[in-house]
Amino acid sequence: MARLTKPIAIAGMLTVLTAAPALAQTKVESGAPLEKGAIEFSPVSPFIGIYAAQYVRHVATRTDLILGFAYVNIEYDQGQSHAPTGILGVRQYFWRGAHLEYQLWPSYNWYYENVEQRYYNGAELWNEFRPGYTFDFRLGRAPMFVNLQYLIGFGLYGDQSKPQSWKDQRDREGELYTAPMVFLGWRF
Repeated sequence: MARLTKPIAIAGMLTVLTAAPALAQTKVESGAPLEKGAIEFSPVSPFIGIYAAQYVRHVATRTDLILGFAYVNIEYDQGQSHAPTGILGVRQYFWRGAHLEYQLWPSYNWYYENVEQRYYNGAELWNEFRPGYTFDFRLGRAPMFVNLQYLIGFGLYGDQSKPQSWKDQRDREGELYTAPMVFLGWRF
């Protein structure tokens, strides 16, 4: 992992861990949506091998906390991940639907290496920064939304449990993963 990414990731984690409890106790101000919860998922997830659903809790006028679960099933050149994963995050709105989100993805990965035909097991921790914009609308009486984001992520922990073929591919492609994402959600 690059030397600069570790301090940035540590700062992001500390921000989430210190801000989340204080924000959760903040009273929702008037003018905030009546719906305090939401469920969201990404219809593009199957195309990238990550199946995720998130519960979003509106805790303050401009702040949401996120709790979710994912199954990461990504195919690489020399192997495949099989990783049940938790999702912990915070979304901070700064202008209308514009927001910045930070997520931590702790997981346990059963990585199968094709050449050696064996599993490499181990805990991992991934983190993502996600600038985006949320568009609210109604489908009949149901309050819905579309959340467009651009994710920027990298691993914080877990490379030591991977085979050399995986590390070689990571070195070729780089440690930083970026991708546009879209999420659909229902508020309640």
